[in-house]
Amino acid sequence: MTPQKPQSSPKDFFLHLLATGTLFVSVVSFLVLLFQYIDVLFPDPLNFSLLGISETVRSSTSTLIVAFPVLLLVSWLIRKDIKKDAGKKDIRVRKWLISFTLFVAAITGIGDLVTIIYNYLGGELTTAFALQTISVLITAGIVFGYYITDLRDTKKKYFYSYSAYGSAALILVTIIAGFGVIGSPTTQRERRFDDQRNNDLQIIRSQINEYYNMTSKLPATLNEIPTKLFGYTIPQDPETKAEYEYHQKTADTFELCADFHTKSLELSESTPFKIYPGMEDWTHNAERTCFTRAIVKNPYPVPLVR
Repeated sequence: MTPQKPQSSPKDFFLHLLATGTLFVSVVSFLVLLFQYIDVLFPDPLNFSLLGISETVRSSTSTLIVAFPVLLLVSWLIRKDIKKDAGKKDIRVRKWLISFTLFVAAITGIGDLVTIIYNYLGGELTTAFALQTISVLITAGIVFGYYITDLRDTKKKYFYSYSAYGSAALILVTIIAGFGVIGSPTTQRERRFDDQRNNDLQIIRSQINEYYNMTSKLPATLNEIPTKLFGYTIPQDPETKAEYEYHQKTADTFELCADFHTKSLELSESTPFKIYPGMEDWTHNAERTCFTRAIVKNPYPVPLVR
């Protein structure tokens, strides 16, 4: 009598599809985090800036914190079903999705090797690039090795337990390392306040410049700027609601000051940030910082009508 082929239920389809999806999301988030850490530790002088690293690390960490536990839970449920019914390991949806995962891992590894050769021939094989490429190659190899073993059913005792504990430990270390790069949630909130202060000072700088071009003089205080005419109000410190410091230095130069709690990412020793001609430097340390600015005169001034 021919043995009946195992049938997959909607539950099987959902669990295996969810496991595959969370696997891909977890792997991508994990690699993105590794890339950011490598960029910080081994900066490329040709890069302009790493100002977006904080947002990228926070986004990838949040995704990993949610997706990876879901992957572990769903994988455990799948293994639980297989223990109850050994035929579940041969259902079509499981073999198709595992085969697809193996295909993606193999293509990723091949593409990674092609990228190594291409960049080497172009003289771009930096330390950061080499480490990032190796990270992709090793990760793809681990995924490929795990699922080919699972598909062949040649695993040894405790194979799944060791795999789960090992991957969980690796993910945990990666997430903890992120706090060393972007800081704690408290530090992140302080940085957001400082970013707003920086933006406010740039807005005030523009308002003062516009006022000068209309009156041919600097305001004695920020309150002299007619906010109704310009259509906006003078920003205040987002945390303390205090007015920003403004001091006139010469007839066409002035100073704006604010108290910052964190250091600009641009000042990080590992960040290759450059101030190019025409750019204004708004970097700051974790202290009271003043910025001296000169008026950019309009060749065709518009008189101010009160």
